[in-house]
Amino acid sequence: MKEFPEIFSILDTETTGMRPPYSRVIDIGIIRVEHGKVVERFQTLINPGVSIPSYIRRFTNISDEDLMDAPSFEDIALQIQELLSGAVFVAHNAPFDYGFVKSEFARINMPFSAETLCSVRFSRALLPKARSHSLDAIISRYGLSVSERHRALPDAEAVWDFFTRVNGEHDPQDIRRALEAARSGSRGKHAPGLVKETFTDLPDSAGVYFFYGPEQELLYVGKSKHVRTRARSHFNQSAQNKKRHLQEGTSSVQSIRTSGELSALILEAALIKSESPIYNRALRKRKTLVIAQAQTADDGYITILLTRASGMPDAANALGIFRTTTQAKLTLRELAKEYRLCPKLMGLEAGGGACFAYQLGQCNGACIGKEDSATYNERLQEAFSKRRFKTWPYKGTVMIDEKEDAESGTVFFIDNWIVLGAFRYSGDEYEPLSESVGVDASFDYDTYKILVRFMLNPKNRRAVRVLTKNEYTAAYARCTGSYETDVSYEETF
Repeated sequence: MKEFPEIFSILDTETTGMRPPYSRVIDIGIIRVEHGKVVERFQTLINPGVSIPSYIRRFTNISDEDLMDAPSFEDIALQIQELLSGAVFVAHNAPFDYGFVKSEFARINMPFSAETLCSVRFSRALLPKARSHSLDAIISRYGLSVSERHRALPDAEAVWDFFTRVNGEHDPQDIRRALEAARSGSRGKHAPGLVKETFTDLPDSAGVYFFYGPEQELLYVGKSKHVRTRARSHFNQSAQNKKRHLQEGTSSVQSIRTSGELSALILEAALIKSESPIYNRALRKRKTLVIAQAQTADDGYITILLTRASGMPDAANALGIFRTTTQAKLTLRELAKEYRLCPKLMGLEAGGGACFAYQLGQCNGACIGKEDSATYNERLQEAFSKRRFKTWPYKGTVMIDEKEDAESGTVFFIDNWIVLGAFRYSGDEYEPLSESVGVDASFDYDTYKILVRFMLNPKNRRAVRVLTKNEYTAAYARCTGSYETDVSYEETF
């Protein structure tokens, strides 16, 4: 195997989820190869200190009970460090496993850095016309034997067998070229343009996609009804400044498929707030929002006061919600001009006498009593009719069932515009949509806007069901498996 690195370690992990550092490693397998020969094999389960999600249990056949007596990552960190020391880090979708291993080391304050070689990219560069480069596709293409798929060491063995088979069946020059395309520098730099090829593995259906940098740092989160098409579009045209930096900095792309557009929108908003991607700004979580608060003066005119609120706005008096004071004032000025409202009454001007807009013929004179308050107030309410904070239109909690097909979908539990929980289901099996959705059960302005558009759309009425307290308790218990209840689950669903 002269074309391959002199020393490399093939590594595979099984994890509690998709995103370090929020998810943890539960199974690790390493094969260290020196000068073409395997010198050591290592495998162990790892106790992550958290419960394994049900879908991970089904996927890996690893249970919480299996991990009770397993070592923590800290217990085996020195052994893993030795197995990876001085070696090229090899994995199938290397940025994923590299990110998890680096995160586990960082959690115990141990530095880790390595040159990587991705066997997915290697396969793509070696066989560019092949339809798929997943590990299952490679196993089938080369007729490899794997003792147990989705376990760490057997999957690492499959990569080693793939390399061994390639070494005997392909031209050395083609192997060298493919290896060069699949390797990163010691700092994780990727070869320009290779990231475009990863889009073929993304689903062209609803979901959320992630752009990661060379150190598995999260650069950008996006959503679409057609993930593959949308993610690829970021790289289809020339760009400048921020977008060009995103193109050049992206080292890997991943995605989460969702039941539909609603799930994608809510998941995107939650993940941006919980993980703060470098290039996402608009949906970042803010401690406070700016509220355009309606107040009625002694002379009967409605005036506007901009205030800050950290929670649910007062629906009775909140004419509008804004992210910043600058945004609020810009909108107020636009509405004042369009509806001939008084800038003074809207809190945009101070001082006595007529406002400047009245002198320009753009105000009907409410500021100096030339327009009666009833007429002015009616026009002001009309101006804010589409922006006004919507009161909760239901009596109690609702459940939204976003169906993917007859047997699967996502259910949301929502009360007073707050997502209490979200769960994907397939048949009778349920799993959380994400660790980031419905965790703190607090008001979020972006989620509010998503829900307003969905729930007030007549086309979606059938997907919304109002629950009694007992029905909600039963439905939520069914999704979480947390406790028993006397209420029939079948009646609820």
